[in-house]
Amino acid sequence: MELQNDGTYIFSLRNKVYKLEFEGNSPVVTLNSDKQKAITILKEYINENKLPIDFNYLKGNGEIEKLTTNGLGGRLRKYLTSSEQNENKKEQTFNVNKKIITTKKEVKLENKLKADYNRRKKNNLNDFETYEQFKNWYNNQDKKCSYCDIKEDEIRFIVLNGLLKSKRFPENGVLKQGKARGFYLEVDRKNSNLNYSTENCVLACYFCNNDKSDVFDFDSYNKFFLNRRNYLLDLIDKYNNKL
Repeated sequence: MELQNDGTYIFSLRNKVYKLEFEGNSPVVTLNSDKQKAITILKEYINENKLPIDFNYLKGNGEIEKLTTNGLGGRLRKYLTSSEQNENKKEQTFNVNKKIITTKKEVKLENKLKADYNRRKKNNLNDFETYEQFKNWYNNQDKKCSYCDIKEDEIRFIVLNGLLKSKRFPENGVLKQGKARGFYLEVDRKNSNLNYSTENCVLACYFCNNDKSDVFDFDSYNKFFLNRRNYLLDLIDKYNNKL
């Protein structure tokens, strides 16, 4: 059920859209402004969506009786209120966690960029003249994979929530040496035989960068990505036609 700004609820049942409001605990269900039998409609909705609401109650003498419309309305209203509070708590928790992750991310990203730049410079793989030039290039890139278009926030969600696992991924959201892959988009060379430079670099997610490796250049990997089997079979055909 979806809470509306006026305090009513909208829900779908059998391809029809109903409106629910409460007068005290008494539920009023309407379809196109026409009143419906609330207890019949709500029971069907509760059963279909498997909501944890019992239709019976235990009397003081131990007998079980069916809920009245008001009784069912009261339980449903309590359930909906509880669900809304839980969703608000989840949203608040998400916002807090997002803020913490963002703060940590900014600090760790600076360290990572510097370490990457210095390592490439030491190995004579860097055509970026200064760290500031490399950092400016990085900051000006769209934070999505140049091959599969997944956004950095989306790939980070997958990694941090364990939807896919690797020994290279952070453990319990903690980045440390050897366990930080996947959290950031990675700097990939279009042509692995050339140095890192503004012309030869793109951002890639862990999965595409790992997949591309030094086997493909930028253009050939994009072709391979679209249809892997046919790309490989074409290579075989081209080889055989040369014989």
